[in-house]
Amino acid sequence: KFLIKPLTHLINSSFISGIFPDKLKISKVKTVFKKGNTTDPNNYRPLAILPSFSKIYERAMYMRLMEFLETNELFDSEQHGFRPGKSVTTAGIDFIESITDAVDRGDYAAGIFMDLCKAFDSVSHNNLISTLRDLGIIGMPLNWLQSYLKDRKQYVETSFKNKFNQLICINSKLKNILHGVPQGSILGPILFLCYLNGLPQTVKNSGTKMCLYADDSNLIISNKSLQVIEDQAQSDLISVRNYFSNKNLLLNLEKTNFVLFSTRQNKCVDSPKIEIGQVKLNQLDSTKFLGMVLDKNLTWNEHTHAVLNKLSSGLYDLRSISKFCRLDVLKLKLVYFAHIHSHISFGIVLYGATSDQNLQSIPHILKQAIHIMINLEDRESAKQHFQTLGILTVYGLYILDTVVAVRKARDRLPVLGSSHGYLTRNQNQLAVPKLKLEFKRKKPLVAGVKFYNSIPENIKSIPNVKLFRLKLKEYLVDKTLYSFNEFFESSVE
Repeated sequence: KFLIKPLTHLINSSFISGIFPDKLKISKVKTVFKKGNTTDPNNYRPLAILPSFSKIYERAMYMRLMEFLETNELFDSEQHGFRPGKSVTTAGIDFIESITDAVDRGDYAAGIFMDLCKAFDSVSHNNLISTLRDLGIIGMPLNWLQSYLKDRKQYVETSFKNKFNQLICINSKLKNILHGVPQGSILGPILFLCYLNGLPQTVKNSGTKMCLYADDSNLIISNKSLQVIEDQAQSDLISVRNYFSNKNLLLNLEKTNFVLFSTRQNKCVDSPKIEIGQVKLNQLDSTKFLGMVLDKNLTWNEHTHAVLNKLSSGLYDLRSISKFCRLDVLKLKLVYFAHIHSHISFGIVLYGATSDQNLQSIPHILKQAIHIMINLEDRESAKQHFQTLGILTVYGLYILDTVVAVRKARDRLPVLGSSHGYLTRNQNQLAVPKLKLEFKRKKPLVAGVKFYNSIPENIKSIPNVKLFRLKLKEYLVDKTLYSFNEFFESSVE
């Protein structure tokens, strides 16, 4: 509390003068070894460490800047990165919904997954300041941000142990940073979003949609004709590449690829040839998308297999640690949530629509985790202990996330009986979308509506989304669901 007054004075003085302190512009870069040959510099990941007080200055500016940008709706609606109420989940839902809608219409849908070379490190400071000015950021705030970016420096620190087992640290000389947004900073991500603002407007074709998560840029092009998709893709990619070029960003065509989504019945004989310049893009059956593995039929087979591998490793970690803290349930729960739950919950609103056969392997691992944490006998049932520990089953997790997604989108979803023009007793029930194809069941909001309609009215009527999620989770924990049918059967009772 002794620092509050002097810090407040310093930050206010900085904002009034439009000057960011030079001493706070120096980054220490440490290297983290990834894998491979230890003598190859490419096998090390740079990690920038900024002065602690710098983060306080940045946080104060971040709050002002974000409020201005969000209040005035200046960000592209297609951008899901680093924004309040947006996330990898909302980006994934947006992307999958576009794919499933297109395929349900009988179209082919090409997803183009673009890769940028070192995007955050390539930002032109002059371009960024010009973009901020175009967004309406002027006067002292713009001067302050210009000062924040100008004359930044960094040095590299490396360490080793000598023959006496003493830790020796060596620092390089200071080097100027001429471009890029500061790594590890609070303002860096939001400045990058501003830098890329306007990217979706470069795409002019009506059959093209863009989905963005920071520098992760993806196109969805749909049509019944593969030739039209091919032509539109090449036109859109040229526009996008020119935009990136003007922003000093380089599109990595070797890593940029596309997947053609369709039903098994609508499988195409000839593949589209998508080129940009003289480079032909690779067509893949599956690709990485926002940390998930996306396949052309949206079966999620590869992704669930990858999740199971991570869960097996997590279970091994839990079992190993349990030997040192047996019966310490609180510590083992921390390990469970870090090494098992995190892998199941990430993206489950999307991959949870996979086949029952794929999902059935996950409950088995969860039961083993419960046995380890509680130290149960092999034949003892784990079901009651899910509730005791406050842990959701995989079915509960999927229902929770899909229902919350529906709750957030409720205002734009049709209400059951809304076509009558008057309120009915089903006013809290949402209309279940009609499906032309089974493929559309993979759409999160389609699956979520059925679950939403089956939850108790006292939960549906909660206006606050956070409280809604909390009460729904408590409800699902009490159910300890081992299947989706159990949820619907218990809701009827």
